Amino acid sequence: MKKIFLSFILLAAFALCTTAQDKFKDFFGPVDNELFAAKDGQRAPSSVWLFRPVVTLTAMQFNLQKPEVTVSSLSSLGTGLSYSHFVERNGEPYCNYAFNLLALFGTEIADVSPVNLSLAATVSAYQYINVGAGFSFADKHFFILTGVQFNFNK
Repeated sequence: MKKIFLSFILLAAFALCTTAQDKFKDFFGPVDNELFAAKDGQRAPSSVWLFRPVVTLTAMQFNLQKPEVTVSSLSSLGTGLSYSHFVERNGEPYCNYAFNLLALFGTEIADVSPVNLSLAATVSAYQYINVGAGFSFADKHFFILTGVQFNFNK
């Protein structure tokens, strides 16, 4: 029974890896300019979804702590994974929107302090605008954030 279960898990992992290869192609490299070219006589795609790395800087963070809401600016930065939607614009790939999962860290640069880790889910538009929500593990509260992100599309 264990061999059948292990074989099933390995087969599922193999299937997942082979189907995910296209989405992670050149993950750390620039997006291919030939992304929207017709291949092997097939029609060129009008849009493509790709996983990309992303770095973000929080412009405004609205901390939802009871009984008040506090606002902090430039309070965290972090990195994560983006699932980006690309379209062709002027012959080049352009990311018009994306969904991001980020790990954010506090920016107390002048002080030695414990790690202030937060997880956030955001939506990006037009490659730079970033809006989302998250949870701070250090302060144990939810927050809404706006920010600017840099993606590695070029």
